[in-house]
Amino acid sequence: MLQAPRSVQGREARALSSWSLEVRPLDHSGYLELLGELPALLELVATMAPGTREIIVKHAVRTTEGMAQVVSRADERGNLRLTSLQDLQDYCYLVAGIVGELLTEVFLHGSAEFQAEQAALRMHMLAFGEGLQLVNILKDASDDARDGRVYLPAQLPRAEVFLLARADLDAANRYARSLQRGGVGRRAGTWRSAGCCWCWRSSRSTRSRRRAPAPGCRATTWRTCSRGCRRPSTRGRSTCTVANSSAASGQSEQQNRNRP
Repeated sequence: MLQAPRSVQGREARALSSWSLEVRPLDHSGYLELLGELPALLELVATMAPGTREIIVKHAVRTTEGMAQVVSRADERGNLRLTSLQDLQDYCYLVAGIVGELLTEVFLHGSAEFQAEQAALRMHMLAFGEGLQLVNILKDASDDARDGRVYLPAQLPRAEVFLLARADLDAANRYARSLQRGGVGRRAGTWRSAGCCWCWRSSRSTRSRRRAPAPGCRATTWRTCSRGCRRPSTRGRSTCTVANSSAASGQSEQQNRNRP
């Protein structure tokens, strides 16, 4: 659908949206709402600059195809269980590492300001995605298991996963600092240019009126995050991880300035 002409995209998106509301192929209200918003999402992507749009479509197709492979591994009841560290890291790459690649390409596309940070951004972009995904997996492990999704391999010590997550988050912090040095704070629109994958704006909702997402927000619920953004969730929790990371970076810098 993403690679089809715009007229075809709109027609197929509206058809899929209508079908999902009529047939309700699943019980999760958040997922159904996302399907209902599909036409608006594709319309937003279509209005983006051609270069940005091509980057987003390319990586959206990659992660979609990868997730289809993951889902195909589920048993006849739809239960999914990862069995090794490599499985876990492969999954994190498909759902979050590719997003790190997408964001990095968007930031670098046509921007001279970010070129000086290109090496650092590319070095840390996968850990940026993996670290944030590992945090989500760790905090939601019990709920996911009840839903038939076990992302933490039974033979993998939980402490090892925490160590990996901490190392990734250290790299993610370096990634965020590179963005700040590249001027992301002065060019907030750069965050919004990748909005369809992280925090895309929509003025329409079947449940509530949402405020536009803040630059850099990665909130995971429709509830209000610390920057006032809203996004869908399966849990009803709010985590604006970029905002939290920026706050942590600011606290660290303030502490360094206060040292004698």
